[in-house]
Amino acid sequence: MKLRIHIQGIWYERYETQYKCMDLLIYRNLTHTLTLYNHSMMSLENTTQILKKHITASKNKLESIKTALGKENLKKQLGTNIQRIAFIMMDINNETQLLQNKSSNITDKTAD
Repeated sequence: MKLRIHIQGIWYERYETQYKCMDLLIYRNLTHTLTLYNHSMMSLENTTQILKKHITASKNKLESIKTALGKENLKKQLGTNIQRIAFIMMDINNETQLLQNKSSNITDKTAD
């Protein structure tokens, strides 16, 4: 039996057995396309997982860098505070020395 089919503006005449062959080819092409699609989706999923791991690792590195920088800043602040305390101690020592000198002067004057 001869059949006519219209594809993209063109009429084709084929025997029924040829249509069955065409159906088989179309089925194979669709199956192959679906297989490629599935492989692409699995590849995309694997790529996504890899990217998530890299993003997590990068976030962890960033957090460790922030922590390290925070510790460095604390060390700097501690160093600055220690220097301030040292200057204050020097001022206290100077003031104590001045008071001792004044005290000894007063003691010397009262002794005379």
